[in-house]
Amino acid sequence: MVAKYKRTFGNNFIYTLTITFLLTTMIYYTRVMTSPDKAVIGNMINFDRIMEAEKLTDENIDEELSKKFAFSEEVLNNPQSWIMYEGCMVLFIVQKIIATAFTLSCPVPGGIFTPTFTIGAVFGQLYVASLRRVLLFFGISNYI
Repeated sequence: MVAKYKRTFGNNFIYTLTITFLLTTMIYYTRVMTSPDKAVIGNMINFDRIMEAEKLTDENIDEELSKKFAFSEEVLNNPQSWIMYEGCMVLFIVQKIIATAFTLSCPVPGGIFTPTFTIGAVFGQLYVASLRRVLLFFGISNYI
């Protein structure tokens, strides 16, 4: 005999609206998720070109980024800016996983393909940034 549980949301429409409200509130207040997936993936692929345009090298990247950093809408609205900071990348990964999980639970068709690639691209960039910091900590600057 299967026990019947009372549904919190008796209607799929109400559930979808609730999830939409929660996700749009999260996106509005943090601004990192306003960047389209295609732009984020493109910026991760072209990270070296972005560093050249900003005139950043391995020697001066930490100093220059710490001068420019501000947890403001200007940085968070521009994916070419926030991909330079590890904290913003972690925030993006956590929010993207939560948003993808919620949208997959809705009865409305949503994507899994592009969010998965976006999470992978940002996680890969975060790994490279962390590895670079560890190698510089041990005095290894020429690691290629």
